[in-house]
Amino acid sequence: EETDQDKPVHLTGVTDDGVAFGIGASTADQADPRVTVDLATGQVQPGDYVVAPFGDYSGYGLFWDDSTNTMVAYPHVK
Repeated sequence: EETDQDKPVHLTGVTDDGVAFGIGASTADQADPRVTVDLATGQVQPGDYVVAPFGDYSGYGLFWDDSTNTMVAYPHVK
């Protein structure tokens, strides 16, 4: 629930390293902003990703490709 200090975030995925992907509360400047959350610290950062992985395994993000009906794995970018 939104408060004066906190805004809601809907989490959509998380990596093995404890970084969660999510959609933050809309603002006047941006509707449904993408964010990342460090689950160890609670630190929220603006996200620069287009699609969040549905899973994470051994340093690879797992994504579903609707056009080919296949799962695709991409290594994490550091």
